[in-house]
Amino acid sequence: MPNSGCKARFWTHPSEHYAEASSAQWRDAGDHFVVEPNGQKGKMGLASERGWLALVRPDATFIIRGPALLPGAAYPDGGCNVEVYTCPGYLELETLGPLSTLLPGQELCHLECWQVLPETFAPSEWRTLDRLGQKSRACRPAAGAGA
Repeated sequence: MPNSGCKARFWTHPSEHYAEASSAQWRDAGDHFVVEPNGQKGKMGLASERGWLALVRPDATFIIRGPALLPGAAYPDGGCNVEVYTCPGYLELETLGPLSTLLPGQELCHLECWQVLPETFAPSEWRTLDRLGQKSRACRPAAGAGA
C-alpha cells in the first residue's frame, strides 16, 4: 500500500495478542508499505494520499481503490484511510472514508473499485503496482449488477 510519509498505526488488543510493530510481517519500504502475513493476528493502517491497496498472490493480483485522502478531513482510527488486518485464516484489506455525521434521511456513499489482474508482482515492482492502483479512479458497476 502506498505510504504518504505518515507514521503507520499498529493496533493492540487487551484480550488477544496482536503482532507488534516490530513483527516481520510489517515492512516499511519508504514510499510504500509491504505486509507479508506470517500467521500472526495483527492490524495496521496509515493515511495514503493514493487510497489503494493490493493483494499479490502467486496466481493473480487484487487491487482495491478507495477515495483519495481528503486534505484536512478527519479520518477514523487515528487518521487512517487504508488498513490491513491479518490472522491465520485470512487477510482483510479496507479503505475508509472521512468521519461524517448523518442526520435521519441522509445517506453517504463510500465507493471502492475492485480489480483482479492475471499478473503477479514482486514487492520490488512497486512502481508498476502504483501506476495500476492509480489507473482509472472512475468505477463502473459490473455487467448485470443492479442498484
